[in-house]
Amino acid sequence: MEDRHQDSRELLHLALPMAIERSTLSFGQIVYTKMVGTLGTTAIAAHFLAINAESMTYLPASGFATAATTLVAQSLGSEDKQLARRFASTCVAMGTLLMTLMGVILYLFAPLLMSFFTRDAQIIALGSRVLRLEAFAEPAFGLSILVLEYSAVREIPRDHFISRLPECG
Repeated sequence: MEDRHQDSRELLHLALPMAIERSTLSFGQIVYTKMVGTLGTTAIAAHFLAINAESMTYLPASGFATAATTLVAQSLGSEDKQLARRFASTCVAMGTLLMTLMGVILYLFAPLLMSFFTRDAQIIALGSRVLRLEAFAEPAFGLSILVLEYSAVREIPRDHFISRLPECG
């Protein structure tokens, strides 16, 4: 019975910060959408479609985060902290570099990406401006994804305010 309580405490120790982070993110998205909605239907359409186009750029960081989580966890499980640090550093560096490249692609091909979703010239133009602004945040956002995944493996408390900083720009 004591093992179950200990397991529950460990689960809550890891899950609660993640749940708070996700709840904060969801609430922030609701507030942000409400703010954009006051700008009119063209702005909200451009915002929604730009978010969908930008979401494609998160996949590489998520892949590196999964790789980092797996490799670091295996290394820590075999009690090789030095190998865990090397895996973490390599995944963070490569993932950040890849997200920088995704930001460049997002910037250069913003109108093309927006045209996949709509033919409305106003929405494409406005959405392209949004994507080009977002392109500069991609390296920081990718880094936050990678570092937070690595932090979860190491049981470092996650600061959801820091994790959301790239989205403030």
